Amino acid sequence: MAYLDAARDRRGIWWDFYTRAGYSTEWVTAYVGAALATLGDDRATQLSHAVWNALRRRRWMAGGWGYSAPVPPDADSTLWALRLAEAIGQGRSRRAARAYRFLLRHVQANGGVATYAAAGPLRRYTRFLPGVSFEGWCGAQPCVTAAAALLPSFAAREQALAFLRRTQAADGSWPSIWWCDREVATALAAEALANSGQPDDAARVRSAVAWGRARLAPEGGVPTPLQPAGSPFASAWMVRLLTLGSDLEAVESTAHWLIGRQRPDGAWEPSAAMRIPHPSDTTPATYAGLAVVDGGGAGTLALDRRACFTTATVLAALSRAWSVGRWSDRDAF
Repeated sequence: MAYLDAARDRRGIWWDFYTRAGYSTEWVTAYVGAALATLGDDRATQLSHAVWNALRRRRWMAGGWGYSAPVPPDADSTLWALRLAEAIGQGRSRRAARAYRFLLRHVQANGGVATYAAAGPLRRYTRFLPGVSFEGWCGAQPCVTAAAALLPSFAAREQALAFLRRTQAADGSWPSIWWCDREVATALAAEALANSGQPDDAARVRSAVAWGRARLAPEGGVPTPLQPAGSPFASAWMVRLLTLGSDLEAVESTAHWLIGRQRPDGAWEPSAAMRIPHPSDTTPATYAGLAVVDGGGAGTLALDRRACFTTATVLAALSRAWSVGRWSDRDAF
């Protein structure tokens, strides 16, 4: 908490992921704030209220939020701000109501939610040539849809859940356009289906948990091509996924793996690998051929060098693990 508090700028917001569009401010702030709002800790609650006050004053006319102030607003940034608002009791505020209306404009005919509703603002911002398609960035995406489906006041929630049921892969996971790690979309989708109230979804959740359990290394972490020794970011989302199953030993071992990798400064190793696909790519490849490039654009990866994204993700995962387990060593938390 001390690390994240100190990482805010003079405006009281977080910034991370350096790409061709600069640093992300609104999206990162919304995500980190939403994570902290779930902890039940007094300091975390104060921080989440403070960053909501900073966010709610931004983009009133647009309704939604974006990667940063110069970038067009998008559904992904907006839904994380709404998750923050809901967690601190501001889900029915006027500002949240405008954001919900903005989010609904991103629901596609197939029930999924697109990051961007239209190509026009993006084309003007990115200056791509008129013939370049934005089908990938403006198409329905499981990772965005799953996070939206967890919003209690999202009017298109049932359509989003139906989309998730159709897009689950045979191995039990869900793909993501923006993340190299399938753990993100899979954990979010499984959480949404676990809360759907439909008995048939239980089998889909079990399949997702089984996929996740098979991904674990013997010591509990999740290796990735970017972090062969184990990724704190992917492992944190794995904890979220495993808490939906009955294998509490796997939850505990992964949680302890994470605890053992906290740095002396209080953060975890930057490991949130955001993929920036070409805007026309509807099925972006995984790690193969992609490299982390600071200040990069389409066809590169961006890492949360300041560790804000990873650290908030781990804290939220450990809080979830603590709430479900009968730990053999609770003092470790």
